[in-house]
Amino acid sequence: MTSTAVLNKTEKMWIAFQLVCAVEQIHSKGLYHGDIKTNNVVVTSWNWIFLTDLAPFKPIYLSLEKLGEYQYFFSGETSGMNACYVAPEKFVATKIDSSSGSIETKQAMDIFSLGCVLAEIFLDNLKLFDQPKLLSYKNGTHDPRDALKDLKPIALRDCIIEMISVDPAKRKPIKEYVQIMINEIIPSAFSSFYYYFMAIMLHPKLSSPDRKTAMILTHLDAIWKCSFQKPVPYIVQSINDCVFEGVRDLSLEYIVPYIIPTNLPYCMQYSGYVNFLNEEKIPIPESESMKYS
Repeated sequence: MTSTAVLNKTEKMWIAFQLVCAVEQIHSKGLYHGDIKTNNVVVTSWNWIFLTDLAPFKPIYLSLEKLGEYQYFFSGETSGMNACYVAPEKFVATKIDSSSGSIETKQAMDIFSLGCVLAEIFLDNLKLFDQPKLLSYKNGTHDPRDALKDLKPIALRDCIIEMISVDPAKRKPIKEYVQIMINEIIPSAFSSFYYYFMAIMLHPKLSSPDRKTAMILTHLDAIWKCSFQKPVPYIVQSINDCVFEGVRDLSLEYIVPYIIPTNLPYCMQYSGYVNFLNEEKIPIPESESMKYS
């Protein structure tokens, strides 16, 4: 992930929300990531993120007497500045068979790593831990909360502090953090509109810059209303009415069912926002199906 120092607060919130949603998607399938860190967060030029390099093959537990294993699997130059994102309970005095860990145990480790990444985003690249600090934290001689004391909003700070708790039992399941993000931290439009809209931009039929621009202009009225909760100014509506008429067959109400995964608990149904568009509901011919092959 590129430097967060150049991102404004809203952009940081948007990236953080996507990250929490990405982890929720992984955990909802009964899986875990295994190596969440900033280097595994890919950010596009339009601030859409991909959480890459799932690593269930990496060891769940690491021997305190053989720290070379940590260096091999979780450190090295790719992590940058020796930052450490692994949960403290990974380090054990006696090596434990990794297969003995439950999925809940492994997902709790993901939550710790996610908390470290979120802290780094909002602290402008300040790393909470390197390996010595993490081991000191595990032993009770280091407190990372000092670095987080001025973080706002308070709900965000409290979430991160809970995520990086030494005791994994104190970390909530990821779906609960998603709801806290929606209810207390992020702008409501992130979950009710923008997450859908930006995901739609990944559709193959919108792969060209012209198509993406057309999609934005065609639905500028919906974007405006979701962002500002105000009527659309006449000039905006005029632009929407006269530009890129040829892409009205790519109406959001038709694309959404084929792009957005079903049963996402952190996104409202888009149907409530179709009223913003005031478009005639003309079925798309079978040859123009939006379904992925």
